[in-house]
Amino acid sequence: QLAGVNELWRQHRALSRRSLGFSTAALQRALVNRTTQLSDDLFAAYHRSDPPVRDGRWKDAATALENAVQAAPRDATLLADLRYAQGQIHRIQGEADRKARLTSAQTHFTEAIAAFNEAATRRPNWADPQLGLVRTYVYGLDDIDAALAALNKAIDGGFVPGTRESAQLADGYKRTADRLRISAKAAPNVDG
Repeated sequence: QLAGVNELWRQHRALSRRSLGFSTAALQRALVNRTTQLSDDLFAAYHRSDPPVRDGRWKDAATALENAVQAAPRDATLLADLRYAQGQIHRIQGEADRKARLTSAQTHFTEAIAAFNEAATRRPNWADPQLGLVRTYVYGLDDIDAALAALNKAIDGGFVPGTRESAQLADGYKRTADRLRISAKAAPNVDG
C-alpha cells in the first residue's frame, strides 16, 4: 500500500507542476493523511513479531514520508516518523553488513542511532525509536547496557515489553557472556 501511495505522490508532483499547485492542495492533504495512516500501520506491525517488517516496506515508508515532509515541513511528527523509518533501514542494512563482515556495518549502526535519537527528540515519549535502539544496541553494537537504557525509556513512555524484547535482551546477555568467555580464555594465566 505504501508503494501505491508513492505512485500517487509521483502523480501529484506531475499534476502540481502543470497546475501551479492551486488545484492539488486537497489531494496533497489527503496524501499526507494517507501516508501517516499507512506509516502508523507499519509501525504497529513492527510491534508484532510475526511476520517481520522487511527492508522494502521501510524503504516505501521512508519515501512516502519524505514526500509528506516536503508537503508539510513544519510537522514534527512526520519528520520523526521519517527519521524512525530511516533508522530502521540503516539498522537492517547494518545487520546484513555485519553478517557479511563488511566494515560499512558500523556506519549504518551509527546512522541508525542518530536517526532513532532524532525521532525520539522530535516525538517525545514515543516508544518506537527506543525499540529500534534496543535492537541496534543488541545485534549491532553488542552494548547490553545501552539496550537496557533504551528499553527503560520505552517503558517510561508507556510501552509494555513482550516476548520479543525479552528475547532480544537474552540474546544481548548471551552475546556479552560469549565475548567475556572468549576474552577470559585469551587472557594470560595468572597464578598466585
